Parts: sequence; C-alpha cells; structure tokens
Amino acid sequence: MTSQTLNISAPRRCSTIQVIDSLAEITRYLDKELIEHSLLTTLSEFERDQELRLYKVVRHEPNLELALVGQYHQGIIVHGSEISCHSIEEGLAELIERSVAMGEMVVVPDAVDGKSVYVHPIYDQEGEMCSLLVQICPPLQSEDERLIGGLLRIYANYLSLLDLSQRDKLTSLLNRDRLHTKVMQILSRQRLSDSSQHQPRRRRHDEQRFWLAVIDIDHFKQVNDAYGHLIGDEILIVFARLMHEVFRNDDLLFRYGGEEFVVIIRADDKDNARCAFERFRTRVAEHEFPTVGSMTASLGVVEIDRQESPADVIDEADRALYWAKEHGRNRLAFYQDLVDAGDIVPKAMPIAGEINLF
Repeated sequence: MTSQTLNISAPRRCSTIQVIDSLAEITRYLDKELIEHSLLTTLSEFERDQELRLYKVVRHEPNLELALVGQYHQGIIVHGSEISCHSIEEGLAELIERSVAMGEMVVVPDAVDGKSVYVHPIYDQEGEMCSLLVQICPPLQSEDERLIGGLLRIYANYLSLLDLSQRDKLTSLLNRDRLHTKVMQILSRQRLSDSSQHQPRRRRHDEQRFWLAVIDIDHFKQVNDAYGHLIGDEILIVFARLMHEVFRNDDLLFRYGGEEFVVIIRADDKDNARCAFERFRTRVAEHEFPTVGSMTASLGVVEIDRQESPADVIDEADRALYWAKEHGRNRLAFYQDLVDAGDIVPKAMPIAGEINLF
C-alpha cells in the first residue's frame, strides 16, 4: 500500500482561534481515519519539533492492547495501516500503564533530549478508555496542556456520537451505510496503489487482502412465523454476539438488513479466509439458540479486489450466497470458485458507449 503522507507547514504557535478552526475542520468528516488525520494535524500545530502517536484501544481485558492508528514525526503524518511494524518501548509502556491506572494524563519532564513525554488517555461517553495519545515534545505551557486536553475530549465525544449514528440499533453492529463507505475506501486504496505502481490489476507483494462475506441465517422466516418477531429479534442479537466472539477485534461486522449480515476480514490468502469463515459457520451450527434451538447460516464470500464499486463487491458475494442456499444451506461458497467451475457466469463489464444515463 502506498504511504499517504502530509507535509506540515512551518512551525508556529498554536492559538485558541486556530484550535477552534481545527475543530470545525475535524467535525466536517464522517470518516474516522480522516478525523484522526485532522486531529494529528491540529496537534502538530502546537509544536513542530515533536512526535505524536495516536493509539486505539483494541481490548481492555485480560491485558490492555493498543493499535497505532496514526503518527506524526518530522513534519509527516502517517496512518497506522501504513506502518508495517511498531512496538511500544519498555519505558513508555510503563508510563502508559501508570496513566491508565490513574485515569489521567501523566508527564515525564525532560525525558529525552530535553523533551517531555505526555501520555493522554482518551475516554468515550461511557467512561471507557477508547484511545490514547503519546506526545514527545518540548515542555508545554499550562495553557497548551488545557487546550490539548479539551481538544481530545471533544474528539472523543464526536467519535462516540458518530459511532452511534453508524450502528444498527438492534444488534449494535455497523450499519449498511458504513459498509458501503468501508468497501469504497478499500477499493480506492487499491486504485491508488495501482496508479502509483503503473501496473493495473497487479497486486503488490505487501498489499493487504480483504475478504467480504454476506451471511444469511437459514430459514429465519420460519422462526418469525412460528415464534414471533420478539424471539426473532433475540436470535439476531445472539447471532451478532457470536460474530463478536468468533471474529477478531479488527474485523468489521455489519448488519446488512433483516437476517443478513456482512463481515470484512483481512487474510493473506483464500485458505486463511476460508478457515475464518468456516469457524464461524461451525460455531453457529453448534450453538443452542434461545427458544428455537439449533440454527445454521450460509455464507457467500468474495475477495475485494478492484471491483468497480461497492455494489459490485456485494453483488458477487450475494450471488455466491444464493448458490450456497440453493445447494443445501449451512455452507459457504467463494464467488471466484463458482466462476472458475462454471457454476456462476460473471456479469459482463459495460463497454464504452453502451452506458445509459438516466
């Protein structure tokens, strides 16, 4: 994946007015990565000669696990997905543990070359630590410390509100709108990678591979007809919980609509993707659901690999799902496997001049 970097302008003292302007810029966006990028841009204005690391909390128990989502260093902002290897230094890890235990910012003055190390835990509206900022810079004035603290609180509150707006109200999984946005981001990055390499359709050896599965609960209509929608809703909630239990924390889980769900995972190859999705299919088949007992699920899987649009990606997975349900249910099918076997005929690409505009 090509590195997306941003050259920061010449150093200058960050004023309250500039912070307010930056807040207006941050709240323009509905995409978390763009919001994180804007936050680091704003924080870089306080002092050019500094390093910033923004972590998200992957899990709290049994041990705190952090993932780097963005970094500012030497005038450049780099997203966490573009940093191939990162580890937290032992001394910094101890400082983070102290900050988390205290529940507030901690600072070690003059820790490195006259610079101080600041650790800012960031909490969501539920009081859970959701992110953490590490700042290594010359000692800050107290006014700047307060400005940064306020900025981080607003950032956390905005992300919490944004997260609520992008989740399904029944299952708390990400919703359909968020699915289309995420798939478009993946496709856009692939095109950017192609254009930078001048090799369309050729995957770089280090490029991440994404797999999307559309998942359907088998015979779900019979559950609603026999037991009513309250039991049906309970089944959907339990199904979403099983998704959280089986898939990894950085996998993306969506409710697509009704009894259909979508998962996007990263996997090096098809075999690893198959193992992940089979593990979930088996987990569902073995689970005893409330009131109704045993249930199964069918899955249609496709690699997100430079399709024209999110609709094309989902359509391919949906066609694989339809095949799986027509051939016995409680199974998964890969779109490309079905195409290679002649079980599915891929849709013809439109030819220039044949596109009708309405």
